[in-house]
Order: sequence, then C-alpha cells, then structure tokens
Amino acid sequence: MNRFLINLVLLLFLHLSLQGQHYSPGYRNADSDWLEQLIYKGSVWQPRMIPVRGHEFFLSADYLEGQVTVAGFNFEGQKIKYDIYSDELIVLWKGVQPVVLESASVDAFTIGAGSAAVISGRRFLNLRDHFRGLTGYVEVIHQGRSMVVARHTKTIAKNSSLTSYAQYKEKTRYWFISGTECLLIRNRRSFLHMLGEHENDVKRFIRQNHLNVSNFYPQGYGQAAAFFDQLTTREEE
Repeated sequence: MNRFLINLVLLLFLHLSLQGQHYSPGYRNADSDWLEQLIYKGSVWQPRMIPVRGHEFFLSADYLEGQVTVAGFNFEGQKIKYDIYSDELIVLWKGVQPVVLESASVDAFTIGAGSAAVISGRRFLNLRDHFRGLTGYVEVIHQGRSMVVARHTKTIAKNSSLTSYAQYKEKTRYWFISGTECLLIRNRRSFLHMLGEHENDVKRFIRQNHLNVSNFYPQGYGQAAAFFDQLTTREEE
C-alpha cells in the first residue's frame, strides 16, 4: 500500500509539474519547461512483478547515458534504458522517477551518447508503421540510400521444470530496407540476393576487402549495403 501511494504521489507531481507550458516554434525560443514537457510526456514506469530470471532491457538493466530525439528536438545527457520486451524507451526523470516515453513522439535515441558514456553509441530509429512487417524501434547498422537495421526483442521462455523460474530470452533479427521494401535478412546468401543486378559486384567487393558478412558480424551487412548505395548512385549520375 505504501509503495502504491508513493507512486501515485509521484505521478500526480509529474503531471502537475508539466502542465500549463506553451508550445514554441523553435529550439532556441522554447523554454526549458516546455522542452521538459515534450520529452517527459508519458506514463510512470512500473516493474513487472513476475518471477523471471534476467531482465527485459537492451544491454543492461542499469540506466545508461543517452540522447533522445522527440518531435525533432535533441535532448542530450539523459539517463535511459530500452525495454526490448515491450519495445518501450524509459527515461529517468530528475534522477528519481522512471517515465515511459510515448513512442509516437520519439523519433530516435542513442544509448551510449555523451562524454560520461561507458559504451560506444548504439543508435535507434522509430520506424513507426512505415514498413510492412517491421514497426517500432530498430538499431541502425547502416543508413544511406538503403538501410540495414537490427530489431532486438526479448520473450519470456517458460521453464517446464517446476523447480526453476522462467527466463528472458533475447533474439535479434536483421532487415534490409531499400525504397519501400523491407526484407528480413536470414543469412549472407539471402542478403546478397536482395541486391538484384548488383549482387555479383557486391560479392566481389566483399572478397577484395576480406569482409565478414554474417548475422554474427552484422556490420558487414552495413559495409556491403554502403557499397550497394554507391553503385545505385552511379546509375543515376
């Protein structure tokens, strides 16, 4: 009961403190209260009260230094963590209260941004519902004329043994986006087939540069896609 009352008070305080602010046409003209309202418009995050081993977050259950882009505005120096079980981004408001941001407002975020970051930057975009079969937050492996992205998810794997808890199971799938097409990369061969008439040229590029292109080294997909972009650009020149 005490915990419920504390959360209720914090939620009311958050709501009241962000009310009554005005909209502004640009970042330089926007006051700090309005910017705070913009990013922290969301709901109070509540932990799942279920017996599951592990955690539902990307990389770490701890808050990490990051940057969030909301409605075109960049907010640096945020403490964030990404729930890949529910596909939700959580920001620590005033260092005290975890808030789930409205996904419709979030354009992008980077985990590991800033001088205090303990990991290298991992950049995510919100695809929303622009592509059939792939929605929500995806990690950017390559972004040019085409894109290679990773979709990180966790599910709860139930344990058949009554003596142990269920546990979170993580899965990552890679996608190639070109124009309006969004295709699942099953392996190196399937990726190369997606490149159409440029498949052989990209194969040659991979061999000459001794690239590792696989689901175990997805950066190789990005390097190959970058060369594919060069080929398609030359065609239009």
